[in-house]
Amino acid sequence: MKKKLLSMLVLSTMVTGLMAAPLNTKAEGQPISVKLQNYIGSKSSLPFTTNGDYQVKGTTIFIQPGASYTMKVESGKLSLYKGSTLVKKFDGNATIIPTIREAMDRSMTIKGNYEKQYLGEVEFTVESSKYVRPVNNINLEDYLKGVVPAEMPASWGGNGGLDALKAQAVAARTFVLKKGNWTIYDGQSDQVYKGYDWNPHTTQAVNETQGEVLKKGDSYAEAFYSSSNGGRVFSNQNVWGSDLVPYLETKPDIYDAKISPHGDWEVTLSKAQFDTSELDLKKPESWWDVKEKDQTIVSNMKSWLKNKNHIDDKSEIKIVGINDVSFDIPDSSFTSKDVLKGTVSFTYFEKKDSGFVKNEDQTIKLQTKTINDRSYNIRFMLGTSIMKSPYVKSLAETDELFTINGGGFGHGIGMSQYGAYQMSKEGNNFRTILGYYYPTTSVNRELDLNDYSHELEGADRYETSVSVSEYGWENKSKAVVIGRGDLSIDALTGSVLAKKLDSPLLLTTSKSLPDTVLDEIKRLQPEKVYLLGGTNAISGNVENQLKGLSDVTRISGKERYETAVKVADEINNNDEVFVVTKDEKSPDALSIASYASMMQIPILYTTKDSLHESVEAYMKENTINKVTIIGGQSAVSSGVERELMNLASDVSRVYGDDRYQTSLTIAEKYSSQFEEKTLFFARGEIFIDALPASSLAAAMKSPLILTRKDALPDHVGTWLDERTVLADTYFLGGKGAISESVRQDIQQALAN
Repeated sequence: MKKKLLSMLVLSTMVTGLMAAPLNTKAEGQPISVKLQNYIGSKSSLPFTTNGDYQVKGTTIFIQPGASYTMKVESGKLSLYKGSTLVKKFDGNATIIPTIREAMDRSMTIKGNYEKQYLGEVEFTVESSKYVRPVNNINLEDYLKGVVPAEMPASWGGNGGLDALKAQAVAARTFVLKKGNWTIYDGQSDQVYKGYDWNPHTTQAVNETQGEVLKKGDSYAEAFYSSSNGGRVFSNQNVWGSDLVPYLETKPDIYDAKISPHGDWEVTLSKAQFDTSELDLKKPESWWDVKEKDQTIVSNMKSWLKNKNHIDDKSEIKIVGINDVSFDIPDSSFTSKDVLKGTVSFTYFEKKDSGFVKNEDQTIKLQTKTINDRSYNIRFMLGTSIMKSPYVKSLAETDELFTINGGGFGHGIGMSQYGAYQMSKEGNNFRTILGYYYPTTSVNRELDLNDYSHELEGADRYETSVSVSEYGWENKSKAVVIGRGDLSIDALTGSVLAKKLDSPLLLTTSKSLPDTVLDEIKRLQPEKVYLLGGTNAISGNVENQLKGLSDVTRISGKERYETAVKVADEINNNDEVFVVTKDEKSPDALSIASYASMMQIPILYTTKDSLHESVEAYMKENTINKVTIIGGQSAVSSGVERELMNLASDVSRVYGDDRYQTSLTIAEKYSSQFEEKTLFFARGEIFIDALPASSLAAAMKSPLILTRKDALPDHVGTWLDERTVLADTYFLGGKGAISESVRQDIQQALAN
């Protein structure tokens, strides 16, 4: 892969007047590693399945879609099983990758404590010599699409809260970049990540804030956030006691106070946890199974006390009573530098390994412990779902109870998610929301165009096909499809077959395989090679060159019309077809090739003025119900359209004023099936270089857009300007196919 050398684009929208430094290119251009623990748990055996073709990196082992596999730790090493059959033992880590690089049409489902889907590659590692720890390697923006709906209700996007979701996306992106450690956890210790559990609202929020980050001067800001603050934003020093971050200041939050369902919470602690008056204190073993009154809170307390070494880890205690509870309660004099503290004092009995702790008279000893700590830590002692925040608003005491009243859910530092939702519903945009919760910081859009521009090219069309194969199929491939490079007809229809086989589409001359193509086939080690067309299209010599390398199958008819039908038979989709003209100069089949490949819809050829008999026979034999003609009447006449209507109940036409607009019409018509993140561009006048990329574009769920070599068509430029996402752009062929100036025009149009 080559990258286009473009200047850094920094689009800055300021909350204040500060300018940010460029975004670290690693953040945008390379994957981050997410340790999957939150939903997976710690298991010695992890079952998984895949939706679509995967393989074990560095091997010829392919993972069969839908089949049950298990990764196990055995004797401290990983073993892969298919069902109950051992597939391979590994000396180190094992990485399972999509057969096609960056494919968006497949995922892996891992079954741990919960069942979750993941895009991208998953590296299995051994943790603590006994657990399987999967690590999801995924790019930053796709990672965020799995984070935002886990951290904020996605439904808010449909109820006036889209800008709250956008603020969340910026905060989550900034959190990762600030961390600077590209291995992160999928739980609350970092950010909750649900994998490929995306929602249209949150995906829109991530896409429409692409590259937006929160900064203080030249540094990424501390973009802390919590569910609710109960009506008061707290500083980091208030809660954690750490040195004050100036923009994380304490102040009343009028927005959170209006909406938060967590605005008020209450915790009650019984002074007497159990009655000792009727117990034989010299024989605690007779009543040691007694239960404390506040069982959930007491259980949390015991775990926390042991974890913090306040109680010996091997001891067992019974909390007898709560003596005292006190907390700092913020008032008008409370400042950002004050630290919220609290006290809980209690009595308890203790049983050690050596026996019960007793007094000299052999009665069990009543001990007292007082915990003086930050309110934040006492919250963890009592339980974060019980004492929902460190913000205590009032305390009350009766003869029997201590009652703690507070507000908020979470630490309360930085952005309140419910406050952000209220601000969004009141018409504030995400920059205003972030400015309110992180005053004196700036929101900047920083994107390095180098990370979004990819060239798939070679010295000629044959080497270009190799370049596409090397990029998309970096490991191995079960199959390879080969088409004739000087005539595009057979290769175009074969693109759908290549996608079905998850294989690259390579080009050859009629008489012999170019050396670079032959070398690429040797690298891929396919089990099977398909030749498109008869010996007049691809000679027997090419077939001979492949002997000993792979099993060769030739797909051909008497002429190209019938070859297209033979390819359709291999695809075996008996309900729908696309029909295009046979004209070698027509790019209509290329424009539809990506979508047709995605949906596995065969492409059939006809003449302009009459329906070819092979198409008619195929439709009758397979009871085709839906036909889409690609191109206007100058390509496929109205007479052919009428003939098709006599054969199928649903006949429609997709076209534009010219070949460039036709490619846009296809992209728009089928937009719900395409991802916004990727666009492939090909030269519309001579498009043979683009043919091998159709199956790769299909795997990435990308449309294929046509452009002129030396000028970007006006309607293509307008279409790009209206998009909200700076897509990864793949330019097919060298500068002789699409000039440098056109490439820059495309990138700038997308970046605006």
